[in-house]
Amino acid sequence: MKVIEKEYKSWKPDFPKQFAKQIDSPVNEDFVLIDKEHQTVAVAQITLPTDKQNISKEVEKLLRYAVKWDNIGVSRLSGIISSNRTFGVLAPQKLRTRYGCSFCKLNEEQPQLYYSLQELVSSCFDLFQTVDKDRAKNHNDLVKSKVHSDWLINQTPFTSGVINNLSALPYHKDSGNFSGSWSMMLSLRKNITGGYLHIPEYDLVAGVPHNSVLIFNGQNLWHGVTPFVVSKKNGFRYTIVWYAKDKVSQCGCLAEETKRSAIEASRM
Repeated sequence: MKVIEKEYKSWKPDFPKQFAKQIDSPVNEDFVLIDKEHQTVAVAQITLPTDKQNISKEVEKLLRYAVKWDNIGVSRLSGIISSNRTFGVLAPQKLRTRYGCSFCKLNEEQPQLYYSLQELVSSCFDLFQTVDKDRAKNHNDLVKSKVHSDWLINQTPFTSGVINNLSALPYHKDSGNFSGSWSMMLSLRKNITGGYLHIPEYDLVAGVPHNSVLIFNGQNLWHGVTPFVVSKKNGFRYTIVWYAKDKVSQCGCLAEETKRSAIEASRM
């Protein structure tokens, strides 16, 4: 595995929803980026183990041919469709008449997909522990000390996830996650040029190749997707991101949340 040592440099977008420019020469091989000052892991990119790639292949097939996509619309890149679906747990949000924790529709709509995503989150967390055992333990202890086990995906320290379909996302930070928690992103892609992940505070361009897992603190670090082109009709780019939502810590067990939601809804 390649070791990269870089100094952190403060950065922020020049304006809201700033998109990354075309950047060449991404890092496509497995790597770990070390913060030069603190000598700690800041970002890592690791290939999913070969014996787990049959699961990611099944996920890829379901995403391409079975899933109904929400928020479909044309992105700034001519002719490219951008969409996403969430899975795992939804935190309470009264403005959307969601009065307690609940499960995403995708869990029920695509049970085989959700089963595979549960298997993959365990494999990805194993990689996290391999890269930085102490950081992974801190993440695990933080989340499990605050979140009821009913809301954990396959009993890992992650509550929720999003699947991005050909999404050219501007620079952003992942708001709403537990402070101090990390995210894991599995990339599935074919016949795509570009679409790398730029992390400007470390001047890093991660190539996020097919079956790679990117591990980093998406809440603290700015990151954005570089422009991309679909080179063939069957081209695709899915990124599956697992994270831990802070507001899920407000929820009791499944039975309590079901009861609380019913009571709150009856008052409206």
